Amino acid sequence: MGDKVYAGVVVELDIPAADKVFHYGIPAHLQGTLGPGDQVLVPFQKRLLKGYVVQLLEKPAVSGVKDIIRNLHPRLISEERVRLAAWLALRYNCRLIEALRCVLPPGGGRKIRSRRRRLVRLQGTEAKIREAAGELAKRAPKQAELLSYLLQRGRPLPAQELIGAVGCSMAPLEALAAKGLLCLEEGRITGLTGSGGEVFVSPPPQELMPEQEEACRAIIKSLEERELAAYLLHGVTGSGKTEVYLQVIAKCLELGRGAVVLVPEISLTPQMVARFRHRFGDKVAQLHS
Repeated sequence: MGDKVYAGVVVELDIPAADKVFHYGIPAHLQGTLGPGDQVLVPFQKRLLKGYVVQLLEKPAVSGVKDIIRNLHPRLISEERVRLAAWLALRYNCRLIEALRCVLPPGGGRKIRSRRRRLVRLQGTEAKIREAAGELAKRAPKQAELLSYLLQRGRPLPAQELIGAVGCSMAPLEALAAKGLLCLEEGRITGLTGSGGEVFVSPPPQELMPEQEEACRAIIKSLEERELAAYLLHGVTGSGKTEVYLQVIAKCLELGRGAVVLVPEISLTPQMVARFRHRFGDKVAQLHS
């Protein structure tokens, strides 16, 4: 091998022309430390981009290559996962960068920020909320608008976001809470810095019914005892099976383990992913068959 080693890098750019491995020089201060799976900063045309090292080379394919600027995150992806990403791109005819994103660890090397905020959650069935919104439409239009907006969004929202969207003060929220139609609670907001502004709301676990508690206790007992067991939850739609899954998975994470959730119908994926991300934030990854 010569004095200088080169690297093949896939850059973070979603255009067809960037769907290939670009060659960069490894500067002297990074020689011997840079390897496949590192997240790096590289010059690309007239800007700087993040990228991922996928191979080391003795000689570049072209002359006059530019050097890598900085190693942002050494060994962000294991070499095994780099090879997996290459296979995914070939097998499913997707871009290399898309395949690499699938194997990134939670957070993708970005810092995760977390803060507490006041969250607003609907209380009662959808039919009850719609009926209340209809009754309030004339005498308390802002209260009706708040209920309708929460129904439309389908998840708990930060109070400040909600009153900003509807254009009201906290008074209508507090009035609805007094009527038992809303619940104001403390929740944790988590998001990725530099992730395009996407923020996930993590409401606290819901209070379980006796049947749900019984199911949770049995499954968690098996988890704690590392017992290989299978359980079947039987219940009609809306009976609370998903909340059992959520609380059992929370226990898995608490024990330092992971969980895989299979969705039976692909059309259900968006709502399931949304619900799990509302509870677990950036720990959730989505994979398609």
